[in-house]
Amino acid sequence: MASPVLARDIPVRRFEAERRALTVRSMDKRAPYNAVNEDVPNRLRELRIAAGMSIDDMVERTGLTWQTIQRKETGARKLYVHELPLFAEALGVAQAEILRDGGITAEEREFLELMRSLDDRDRRTVRGMAEQMTEWEDRRR
Repeated sequence: MASPVLARDIPVRRFEAERRALTVRSMDKRAPYNAVNEDVPNRLRELRIAAGMSIDDMVERTGLTWQTIQRKETGARKLYVHELPLFAEALGVAQAEILRDGGITAEEREFLELMRSLDDRDRRTVRGMAEQMTEWEDRRR
């Protein structure tokens, strides 16, 4: 004869099933609750290039692997809120700058594309020239 099902066992079983379902849902990578918006990967790359940095430079500054940084820049991996301070410090910008929509003009976007076509050495040279020009402008004012 089968043992009777007691009323006190039913809520426990239901609770266990709900707990397991919540655990599976919270581990679901398709719906990360703390992922930063989708525009940030491009923004990370733009800021890195504007700073005249290569992915290798970011590896040194963040301690992350080359693949991880590359994947976060392309959007293949999500950038999470807790990672913002790490990237902001490495890029030398405020966290809000990473989240900014990147509202740049067409001319600025064209310049970024030109910068992307240069190798790292030439990119650093152009950045140095731009910094010198900015200093000269500041002195003239």
